[in-house]
Formats: sequence, C-alpha cells, structure tokens
Amino acid sequence: MNYGFLARVPVIRVHTNLCAGGTAEISRWYNHRKQSENTSQPRQGRQTEPGLPPFQGCWIRRLWFRWLDHRLISGVPPGRRHIHGLCMPQSILAAALLACLAMLAPAQQRSDDEIVRGFVSTRGIEDRRGTEVVTSRKKPKPKPRPAVPIGLGYTLFKKTANGEAVRVNPSQEFRSGDEMKFVIESNTGGYLYIFHQMNDAPPKMIYPDAKLTKWGDNRIEAHELKDLWLKFVAPAATERFYLALARTPLKAVLSGERLVAYCQQHPKDCPWRPADTTWKQLLAQAKTATRESQSRTFGETQTEVERLAINRDVKLQPGDPAPSVIKVSASPSARMLMATVEIVHK
Repeated sequence: MNYGFLARVPVIRVHTNLCAGGTAEISRWYNHRKQSENTSQPRQGRQTEPGLPPFQGCWIRRLWFRWLDHRLISGVPPGRRHIHGLCMPQSILAAALLACLAMLAPAQQRSDDEIVRGFVSTRGIEDRRGTEVVTSRKKPKPKPRPAVPIGLGYTLFKKTANGEAVRVNPSQEFRSGDEMKFVIESNTGGYLYIFHQMNDAPPKMIYPDAKLTKWGDNRIEAHELKDLWLKFVAPAATERFYLALARTPLKAVLSGERLVAYCQQHPKDCPWRPADTTWKQLLAQAKTATRESQSRTFGETQTEVERLAINRDVKLQPGDPAPSVIKVSASPSARMLMATVEIVHK
C-alpha cells in the first residue's frame, strides 16, 4: 500500500504547527542517522541523539520520529532531497489530528466555565468601600475584602418584531433600522465608559451622556446591570464599541459635573470626543493581560429577573443568567479593563 499520496509540504506544515521543531529538527535527525550508518556502530536500544532534545513533549513528535526510525531500519531510508516528501500513513495522521482537537475542546470549555464561575460567584456580596456587610447583631469591624481581578460582562440583545429582546451573537450582521441594546455588568464597583467609532472616524463617547444620565454620573455598582439601547441608521459601516471599566474615574475623560458643564458651554461638541493623544493613552492603559469567555448559546428572550435588575436596580444572584461575554483581567492589580465589540452594519 502506498502511503505517499498525501500532499508533501502541507503534512510537514501541520506537524510544525502542532509540535515546535519542524523540518529543521527532522534534517538534524536524518544527518545524525547517516553519520551513524557510515561509522557502522551497532544500535544499542533507543537513545537520545546528541544535539537533539529528548523524546519528550508532544506525543505527535515522538510518533513521527519513531516512524522515521522504522522507515530507516526497514531499508527505506529517506534521501536528503526527499526528506520533505515523507508522509505518515493517513490513518495515523488523521487520528493524531482528531485526538489533538478532541483534547483542545474540553480544555477551552473548562476555561470558559472557570471564568463564568469566578465572575458570578461575587454576586450577592456587597462591594461598597471594599468591605463586607455583616448582618449579625454584633457589629465587628468590617474586614477588607481581598482584591479581585476587574471583570466586565456584556450581552447583546436585539429587538424583535413583537418588541421582545433576544440574545444575539455580536458577529451577526445588522441592518439599518435594527434596534439593539447592550446589557453590561461588572464584578466590582467602578466607572463605566462607552465609546463608539464608525469605520476609522474619530471615536465619540456615548456613555456617560450629559443628556441621558443624571449629572453625567457613570458610576456602576458590582453586578448592577446597565443597559444602552441603540438603533442602526444609514450609512452602513463597521461599528466598534469600546466598553471601558475603571476602578477610579479617568482623569483624561470628561464625566460628572465636568461633562455637564462642557456640554452646556459647547452643545455642538457633544457627544464628547477625546483628543487623539487622549485616545491613544486610553488604548495603551487598556492593554493588559485578560481572560475571556464567550457563550455559544443565543436566541433566548431576556428573562424577568434581568428586566427587574435593570428597571429596579435589583442586583443579580449567582444562579441568574450570566453575560454572553465575560472579560476578566489576569492580574488583581489591574486598574482598568476594556472590551471591544465590532459589529457589521449592512
């Protein structure tokens, strides 16, 4: 049976992507084997060749070299010019690739579940001034809570023809006239900022808004839902939304009374737009290591619990629906977190 019918170079590329080493390592292995043949030294079991790493790490690499060993011993040595033409049997390569993919999926799912559990586990816990509220009759001194990584969750809802809000995937396309809303939740008290950018135009701040929020207030409590309705209008564009959560107010960004006073004096310049240098500074501050979880389930109608949490400022509990996307800083010391949502508007 001829196993050399697979595409030559792509097989080596697949191996290179899955296991570091690539064709250079195969060439070093082959050169060493040829030198061993020339010196006619008897083979004494499997040994690690000088200059090569031990057969540890990726099991696909070990399988590859063992198969090359077999080809050499069985009298079919790979020539120097044809080292890239060797192919593993199709069944072995297919099984190896399927096994790797099967191992990656559960690992990703476990990572997503861990992020979601960590985010919703702080629901129902007061987060005012970093202390816990004790309901017992004795009132000991409040103990400071340990610092937690700053986390931001959001869900995108689309308004249907009957007026219901349904969870949708941010990657889907939207049309002019479609209405959608962001529902945003944080795992800690802080300050929320939302910027909007069409194509490559300068970004503008749509939250806080001096006209929509009282006194330009953008404070957000832990696990208190904030919603923002938007309607798509012509022209079509790629629209980006930047959701920024900071533990303390951003000095370079207008909010509160400063934003109200600015919009009263410069009504034509509102919504407020950050200067180029300010925007670059914000993006630089947001470049921190993060972990992210994305739900793969969409189409559910917004629950009554979620509506009450928005309309009556009722905080969610651990068993309530989690946000569709959760982004958490890798370090508890991070002071700011930014999530970017890109939406295609046709």
